Amino acid sequence: MQLSAPNFLSFINGLTKETKELYDNSVELNNDRQAYSKVARVMDTNEINEKFVSTVRLSAPQKTPEGQNVGASDSFEGYTVIVSPHDKTTDSLTYSFEYKEGKRDDTQKIIQEYDTNSRDMMWGLYNEINVQFFELLNNGFASAWVNATLSPDGEILFSAAHTFTADLPATGNNVFDNLLPAVAPSLDVLADVQERSGAFKDVGGRPMSLNPRIILVKRGGKAFREFSKIINPNRYAPTQITGSNGVNIYELEYTLIECPFITSGTAYYIMEDYNNSVLKNPLYLGFHQRPTIYGMEDRVDTLTHQTTYVSYYKTWVINIPIGLYGSEGA
Repeated sequence: MQLSAPNFLSFINGLTKETKELYDNSVELNNDRQAYSKVARVMDTNEINEKFVSTVRLSAPQKTPEGQNVGASDSFEGYTVIVSPHDKTTDSLTYSFEYKEGKRDDTQKIIQEYDTNSRDMMWGLYNEINVQFFELLNNGFASAWVNATLSPDGEILFSAAHTFTADLPATGNNVFDNLLPAVAPSLDVLADVQERSGAFKDVGGRPMSLNPRIILVKRGGKAFREFSKIINPNRYAPTQITGSNGVNIYELEYTLIECPFITSGTAYYIMEDYNNSVLKNPLYLGFHQRPTIYGMEDRVDTLTHQTTYVSYYKTWVINIPIGLYGSEGA
């Protein structure tokens, strides 16, 4: 198909609009395929500055005798976190009349290459979002990191001195430790997490239900191999608790997620399945604009068409990391 210069710009412009509609509605680039979706609280928002209040405790129900008024109950509030958008990722592609001439007016080639280029741009945006989100975990042990105050209580993400809230009297366990020893994965590590979770109490001293069932590790790292031996014995020689006749009580009890955006091959993170928990996920990713083709511009004077790709989002720790444990491993 022969395209004159103006018709070429019109053709590319129409192709851009069609591609944008496809990407905005397609499940192929759906959020569920991204690494962050497995561990983040992902939301769309139009609030520039979002306010979150960290979990401290739930209201305490009371027995009410027949005929008596319902009693009042305290509902403690925790730390306040205000999160503003801070990551805008962009890229663009420019198509010129010379580009069209190089394709010898073959519109099928242009369509195919445009599709390939757009996919590359979109995946680039998603990859950058993954990199930025997993910085929260990768730097969760680093007090010298530029964003070291990661938790609403002022502690780094993995700390032995987390507090529910500093301005309320603690009748129970007001301080908790989610920093695991820097040791290699083992049955003892899982037993430690289970013991901590089972003994966990809120600021009012009542048992607070924790049930960590996800282990996050670097894809192909040492921690992945070691945990695979423990929880996936059908793939590896079974790891037993005691002797040759022991029983591995953690077999298939955890979901092991390997992620290329975790930087350390020895680190591991054990956490709640927040999607199926009453607890608020502390790891937040809020989208003001999910990755999309955002703008297009025809320049008749230079016979070029520019397509802009953009995503606009924010990542932060919005809740005290209850149900989230981390170790640098060994």
